[in-house]
Amino acid sequence: MDKIRQSKECQNLFKISVGLGVDSEKKIQRYKRLLEFQWDEDIFFKWKKYLDDIENDKLSNNVVFEEPPEEELKGNLAEVGVTPQGLKFWLDEIRLRMFICIFGETRTGKTTLLYKLITQLAETGLKVFILDIKGDYSGLLRLIKNTVVIRAKELYFNDLLPCQNTHSQDYFSCYAENFSQTMGFMQGSAFYLNEQLSKLYELNKNMTYIDLEHYLKSNPPKGRIENDYHQRVLNRIKHINVTLSNLNVKRGYPLEQMMDEVNLIIDLKGLPSISKKHIASSILLRRFLYLINSGVRMGKISNVIVADEGKELFSKKSEKDLNDAQGVPILTRLASQIGEFNTSLIVAEQIPSMLSDGIKANCGTVISFRLGAGNDIWEISRTINLTKQQTGIIPDLKPGEAIVRTV
Repeated sequence: MDKIRQSKECQNLFKISVGLGVDSEKKIQRYKRLLEFQWDEDIFFKWKKYLDDIENDKLSNNVVFEEPPEEELKGNLAEVGVTPQGLKFWLDEIRLRMFICIFGETRTGKTTLLYKLITQLAETGLKVFILDIKGDYSGLLRLIKNTVVIRAKELYFNDLLPCQNTHSQDYFSCYAENFSQTMGFMQGSAFYLNEQLSKLYELNKNMTYIDLEHYLKSNPPKGRIENDYHQRVLNRIKHINVTLSNLNVKRGYPLEQMMDEVNLIIDLKGLPSISKKHIASSILLRRFLYLINSGVRMGKISNVIVADEGKELFSKKSEKDLNDAQGVPILTRLASQIGEFNTSLIVAEQIPSMLSDGIKANCGTVISFRLGAGNDIWEISRTINLTKQQTGIIPDLKPGEAIVRTV
């Protein structure tokens, strides 16, 4: 991490000096190759204009980022990186409360930085919870004390039952909404699932997915529209019972409480994509509701949630797919509130153009390593308000170099 900057319109603007270099012909050829794979018309013409400017020699050969004031870099929780002048940039309580987004292609330094931050934050006494989609973080077990790793096949918990501090009706409403968005349902199916969960819970306070499947089979609706909802929900419940049989327990791990006691890593490697999304989103939903309904707020940050492969949980596609009645996805809505409840969120993603706009809008610190795809480069440019010249730096960042915006 050598290079740090911030948007002009933000309170703290970190700028660095990065030469575009004298090999302009190589740069032109690189951008031409990007254009060959760029099918979005708006993005295509933005890149085309940029390429024309380079060929016409209208861009400056040097883009200057001012060195940030030392006081704007100070913190006491985790060192992020060093500016070219040797000033260290740290995370503090305020930056953690406003959330952090980290972007970058494979092998640019994103995961290394996450390891570095997680280790330092845990050493300060903060409890770290990691949703490990790819199985990259189990090695932290050897680096951080008081750490528990739970792998997918050993993950016993019942996400049908209301979490602590949350009324059953409120929980079922949130669960059904999250379930429908994860599984690609329309709003009507979410309402139907909510209704069935409430009815079954009145009969069985320890219900499982097997109980839910049996209940749905035993109580088919009569109307055609309701029957469509019924079949969609039933098919997904059957899928869970086949692929995630370890969710069929009466209680299981109290995960939302464990996050206050240990550093917890949930390793989901090896599961089908839809199963990963279901487990990860359910755990996160329960934790968010547990925090928001706890009543403890505006104290010191005590927990950090790390979500690598952020698009699996906070997808821009989910935002686009929702109609006006549903609005913003439930996880994005809840995530925007948890900073008040002493919890930080760190989201990492290789493809920023696929990450929820709602998450990016709530991030106080954005760190971007090298990106190569035109859509992703322009997404970062839009997110942190880069100039055209500054945008051109992103595909040329070396491994370990990043552009950083803070507020």
